[in-house]
Amino acid sequence: MAAVVGILAALQILGGVLVYVLARSAMHEILAATMFGMGVIAFALGVIIERMDKYAKLKS
Repeated sequence: MAAVVGILAALQILGGVLVYVLARSAMHEILAATMFGMGVIAFALGVIIERMDKYAKLKS
């Protein structure tokens, strides 16, 4: 699960960078920043899921 979330987060970050590079207006730059930020949050969620899985395995 954490790997899937991590891959999707990386794709979202790359998409944000691509949109920023191809931005033609301020609206596109805002979209790119939002995509990048949400990708970073999703990546952090993947890390949290992985750590919770490790913790759950230690407890059992």
